[in-house]
Amino acid sequence: MPDLLSRRMLALQLDQDEIVRIDPVTFGELQWRCALCQDREQCEAGLADDFADVAWGAYCPNAAMLNAIGELPWFRMAAV
Repeated sequence: MPDLLSRRMLALQLDQDEIVRIDPVTFGELQWRCALCQDREQCEAGLADDFADVAWGAYCPNAAMLNAIGELPWFRMAAV
């Protein structure tokens, strides 16, 4: 099964490598919640639609944490 957490982070323009480097405990928590999620099929379908899944925050157990991480500039992907 594809790594849905990595795909969600990409959709949110979060730098997964930087999160792992700076805060591996938080990344582990994200992985744990993702692995136990009951809405994996919905997540996968939403991510397959060119990352247009605007309702992901309603079912994703990591939504609050990912949104909070996204507010921190050092975890955002660098613009190319």
